[in-house]
Amino acid sequence: MTEKERNAEKRKAMSLTNEEFLKFFFFPVFNKSFGFDNHQLNKEEDDRFIKYGFDKKLKEAKSARLYGRIFYFGISILIAVIVNYYSS
Repeated sequence: MTEKERNAEKRKAMSLTNEEFLKFFFFPVFNKSFGFDNHQLNKEEDDRFIKYGFDKKLKEAKSARLYGRIFYFGISILIAVIVNYYSS
């Protein structure tokens, strides 16, 4: 096995760094708002993962986005409950 092949195999097994995970977690949806082009950021990262064979990173990015959506949904429910409790 050559060095290039070993690196390709190692690259397929690499996990997301904490910074990458948090980026996908806190910006889980594809949208453009407040001058921040989140859609382009997520699309570029997905394209890069596919192009260079980061299969595990692509899978973890999708799960980080799911966790981010669940987090924001939970925060929304919590805020709605608190507002409803204190407005009564």
